This record gives sequence, structure tokens and C-alpha cells, in this order.
Amino acid sequence: MKTLPFSLALRYLLRRKRQTIVCLLGVAIGVAVFVTMLAMMDGFQVKFIHETVGATGYAIVYDHPRNRTSQFLQHVYGKKAMVVVADPKPQEKIYQIRNPGRVMHMLTSLRGVVAAAPTVDGNAVLIYGQRQRAVSVIGIQPRQQVRVTTIGRDLVAGSFARLRSTANGIVLGSGVAKELGATVNDTIIVTGPQGQRTVSRVVGIFSTGVTLTDYSTVYMLLRDAQVILDKQNLITNIAIKGTNPNSAPALAAQIEGITGYKTESWQEANQNFLTIFVIQHAITYIICAAILLVAVFGVFNILTMSVMEKTGDIAIMRSYGLTRADIRNTFVFQGLLIGVSGAGLGVVLAKIIVWAIKQLKFPVTGLVRAQGILMAERTSSYVIAAVAAVIFTLIAAVLPANRAAKFNPVDILRGRH
Repeated sequence: MKTLPFSLALRYLLRRKRQTIVCLLGVAIGVAVFVTMLAMMDGFQVKFIHETVGATGYAIVYDHPRNRTSQFLQHVYGKKAMVVVADPKPQEKIYQIRNPGRVMHMLTSLRGVVAAAPTVDGNAVLIYGQRQRAVSVIGIQPRQQVRVTTIGRDLVAGSFARLRSTANGIVLGSGVAKELGATVNDTIIVTGPQGQRTVSRVVGIFSTGVTLTDYSTVYMLLRDAQVILDKQNLITNIAIKGTNPNSAPALAAQIEGITGYKTESWQEANQNFLTIFVIQHAITYIICAAILLVAVFGVFNILTMSVMEKTGDIAIMRSYGLTRADIRNTFVFQGLLIGVSGAGLGVVLAKIIVWAIKQLKFPVTGLVRAQGILMAERTSSYVIAAVAAVIFTLIAAVLPANRAAKFNPVDILRGRH
């Protein structure tokens, strides 16, 4: 008797094959769309985060504190007290990380820090023939920089090691090289902010996949950059690589508390983009949930019609001793079978769609560059979509099932239903 409601549910579904197939396809398509859209959103986000973290490191220690505070005012008014100077006279303030060797030794001794690389940065103008391009110059020590970032693996031409063997060597972003029309071994003129000028040889071209970086950044040897930027013997930033990118905010806060210098995690530096990703995911979940609900309404309508058409069967089953719970379970099991089967079919369909989209190869440009639509499959996406489909379908089946359980067999036989 316990298995009878399940057997009846399966028999009803097999007897009405066309309606059953429609229900299954509705749930399956909803699950497939859910997974595919999430894979698209996650693909772009994963690509952006991977390339951004790889190009800049997990955190950056800057050459100045986060806030300019007064110890006297803090003692009197608390930690929020700050000095505000009205109509200050313009003056050039040179910031630097003092005793960078000691700071780096301290940083690399912290738990969670893998490597650190000192840098100096500033703005310059590159001139190649009749073309000019304003860029951000980053002076580095190549061996340490490739340990902290993926810049060494991002080279598409030339060699990063040639920075040490070539006088005034320079590595261009692929976008900078394209705008200038320069290639490896070409000589370009680099003009610093104070009018310093030098002739540099292109020793490499890199492409991170992040448009903003590739079209605005160049690398030089640390001492060469210090000269062209008029920052001799200065270190302005230290890039940090940690063990876990998700723990970068906590690591940055720890470093800032120890050193007193502003330390910015990659999450803080890219907060605007990460906020956009959160909004995109929220919209995606809403749209996918709406699609699943449409499919579930179809299941609800079909089960409601099935209940109305089977009032005679319900009366006969009740007269044979089936309880109200048995009647309710019969229709609930129909919804469960549709939900589980549709979710399983949807997972398979989603796998096929995601695989097919990955095979499409065409140039995609924007915030990041890639070949084809970026897709990132997550097991959690399949689980969420399948579980949501089963739950929604069960909810849709409960209402018709409760209505069927309330039918009185005597009233049905007398023609009152």
C-alpha cells in the first residue's frame, strides 16, 4: 500500500505522455538556461579577477598612510580627528617607503605572504616616429616581479630577462605597442614628467587580457625608471603575493596596521567592478528564477487539469480504501517525478550548451579580451538549478494534490464535482 501512490503517479505520467514531455522540457529548459547564464556571468568575472590579480598582485603597499591624522587631536578628540588645512600653499610632497629593504623582509616573514616586489611608478610619454602615447611607467626588479605577478607568463614577444641586459630596456603593453606601431628591438623616446628624456629599446611586449592595463602600462628596470621619473633611490610601492586571493583584505589590513602605510587589496582596488558583478549576478538569478517559475506554472496547470479529469478515479480509489494522504501523495509524486527528471535532463542539456558555446571562437574585446564567450562552470550552479527546479515543482504539485485529497467520494459519485 505504501508504494501504491508512487505506482499510480508513474502510471498517470506514462499514460499522458504528451503533457508529461511538455512538463519535462519546460523544467529542463529552465535549468539549462539557469546554468548557462550563470556560467557566462562567472566566466567574465573569473577572467577579470584572474588577470587583474595576476597582473598587480594580491595587495599593494603604497608610500603614504591612508589618513593624515594628528596625534594631539586624536588624544583630545579621538581617532577620527583629522587636520584640515584651509587654502594651503602649493608644494611638492615626495612620498616614499622608508627603508624598503627592512619593510620587505618584514612582509615576506608574515604568514600568508609568498613574495614581495618593490616598484616605482609614475607617468611618462612615449614617442615613436610621429606617434605619442601617455603611459604609466612601472619600474621593477624582474626576478622579484615575476614571482609576485604573472607578467613573465604574459609576454607575447621578446624576453622579460632582457631588461637586465639591455640599457634602458622597456616592455610595452600590447595595446601601447599597437597604438605606437612599435615592435621588439625598436627604439622609442621616453619623456618623464620633469622633462627627462631617454632613448629606450623595446625588449618585450606583454598582454594580460585586461584592456586598461595593456593600453596604459609599460615596464622598465627599477633604476632606469627612477631616473626617468626623477625618483632616484625611491620606492613608491611594494606588490604582495599571498597564498589565498580571498584573504587579501585581511592580509592588507594586517600589513597596514604593522607598517602604517596604506595597503590596498585587489578587492578594494577593483571595488567598482566587483559591485557591478554582484548586481549582474542578482539580475541573472532573478531572470533565471522567473524562467523556472514559468515552467513550474505549466506543471501546476497540467496537474490541476489532471486532478479535475480524474475525479472519478479518485472516488474509486477512495472506495477501495485509499486514504486522503494516499491521494495527496499520488499527485505530489507526479510533481516530484517531473521535477527530478526535468532537473536531470536540464543538467545534461546545460552541459551540452556550455560545451557548444566554449567551442565558438571569435575575438571579444572590452574590459577584458578573449577568444569566444567566457564560460566558467561551477558545480554549485548545477546543484542550485536542479534543487530549485525540484522544490518549485513540488510546491506547484502540492496545491492540486491537496485539492484532490479533499474530494469526498460520495459527492463525486452523486455528480457534485
